[in-house]
Amino acid sequence: MKRQIAKLVMAFFLVSILAGCSAPKSTVTAVELTEREKQIAALSSDGVAGVLEFDYTGEVRGALYYIEVREKEDCLKRERIIYGGASGEKALYLLMEIDADSGLCQWHMRKANENATAKLRTFEQTIPLDEENGWGCSWSFLGGRYNQPVELVPGETYTLAEQTFDVSVGRDGVHGDSDYSILLLMDTFATEEEALAAADSMEESM
Repeated sequence: MKRQIAKLVMAFFLVSILAGCSAPKSTVTAVELTEREKQIAALSSDGVAGVLEFDYTGEVRGALYYIEVREKEDCLKRERIIYGGASGEKALYLLMEIDADSGLCQWHMRKANENATAKLRTFEQTIPLDEENGWGCSWSFLGGRYNQPVELVPGETYTLAEQTFDVSVGRDGVHGDSDYSILLLMDTFATEEEALAAADSMEESM
């Protein structure tokens, strides 16, 4: 009898583990563009494009997307972009442009969901570039992990895209630490209500 009970307990644990392993996961994936798509994106002045695909089949049911502008470690600016329920999100298209003379950076974003493609949203920020000595810039989507789904869980912050600037490169072309960065961040939540509350709290603090 004891042996049968032990077998039943072991079977229960095995089923629980297998169920946990097969449970659906929420993910985000940075899509690697084709060469033709990169050439089309390059038609803009000093621009780069990216596509982020979302699969909210797991525990994440709410999300807050926002942009932060940082100088070294200090946050200079924070702006909400998208927030609310996440189950219908499908993709986010981004195009980052830089005006090399003025230092004006523009992030154009368009969100696609199950029903339609949302209106284009543009974020602007001017970076004090050093025209005399030169400057450097780099981009990344999900830290450069292309075509590799990143699992999303509630209660975390994810860096979806990043643009970094070294405005004191110098004539020798040697880069130091990044002086400025623009980041697209996402906070994840178990419910849409939590995401909306976080969005309201962020608005009050801005």
